[in-house]
Amino acid sequence: MSNLETNQGRLAAIETFAERCPDCGSLLYRPKGLSKVTGKKMAGVCMNCGYKQPPTEPKNVTPDMEKEARKNRTVGYYLAYSVFSTDAIIAKDFNNFHTDGGLGQQQLKLFAVGLSNKICRNEVVHALIIGDTGVGKSHIANGILIDTQAKTGYRKTCLFIDWNALMQRLKSGMSANAQDVRMKNEKIMHEIGKADVVVIDDLGSERGSDFERQTA
Repeated sequence: MSNLETNQGRLAAIETFAERCPDCGSLLYRPKGLSKVTGKKMAGVCMNCGYKQPPTEPKNVTPDMEKEARKNRTVGYYLAYSVFSTDAIIAKDFNNFHTDGGLGQQQLKLFAVGLSNKICRNEVVHALIIGDTGVGKSHIANGILIDTQAKTGYRKTCLFIDWNALMQRLKSGMSANAQDVRMKNEKIMHEIGKADVVVIDDLGSERGSDFERQTA
């Protein structure tokens, strides 16, 4: 690899951020990526005179701090790229899933906990949950994601995708003046194929169009 290619690669990994060096007035540069410790942007440096901003990362990183940063990144990912029909689903987990509806709900919870345990053991899982409306399928499915994140120390990325809400997003992004929506939709579709665990909720609940079948 030539020096030119190496330098181009390095320049592609840094950015300016509208702050100037207090010594020489040149723009400061910083890495484009976020700190793996804090989950935030790192300090900048001056490429002209060598000035460095005070570091944003703590000198002594404890395991608890690392876990908290990892949790912030993982939960932030789940919130940024999931597609919900209602934000209320975010709070649904195993702890607030009530099994007083009968044996069926008790078995459903046991089944879901078993799925989460398998995922945490890095087993490849393809599961289908079916049942009548109102038994808690969406609730327990999101619970699998919340449980998996916690049990793995927030090392697995998880997404909840409400199928009908996703279809509405994709269709709304087709108009000529919806470029921002379209770009976000492309990112969501990319992350669906990239995340460690994905729940597709209500897939097949309604007779779909050709577009919906092709997307599925």
